[in-house]
Amino acid sequence: MAEIRISRFGSQPAATCPQVSHDPNFPVANPLPMLHKTGMSGEIAFAMYRPFAATSRKALLELIQQHNTTLRVEELITDRPALLAESEDGTFIEIFEWKPGAAAKAHDHKAVQKLWKRLEELAEFSALISLPESERPFPHFKPVDGVVT
Repeated sequence: MAEIRISRFGSQPAATCPQVSHDPNFPVANPLPMLHKTGMSGEIAFAMYRPFAATSRKALLELIQQHNTTLRVEELITDRPALLAESEDGTFIEIFEWKPGAAAKAHDHKAVQKLWKRLEELAEFSALISLPESERPFPHFKPVDGVVT
């Protein structure tokens, strides 16, 4: 008998259900509701930094680390762990969760504004659609460890 899983798309064979994890260690048909159990209700942000040709990778990563640390110290982002990934074109993707209302507050925060200005000197702020991976469903990115928390 074929395996059937329930998802927001209804009952479907597991092989055709886009919300099904095929990893036997994570057999949840739709893991998204589990995220809401954390009690965090901010907004997830994808900040993309495409380094200019002359930009040192090390310098940009240090600044991204400083950005993440500043947002955390200033209590603008939640305790949810941030992620850093790299696109095949070299763009870094910093993923974090703003606390409610904090994204707007960051625009008036002197330390954050200073960091954003420095980031603009090293990289172009890119859109998701500009990444080569955005042309495919279920895009994959290279993880960058040890930079953000």
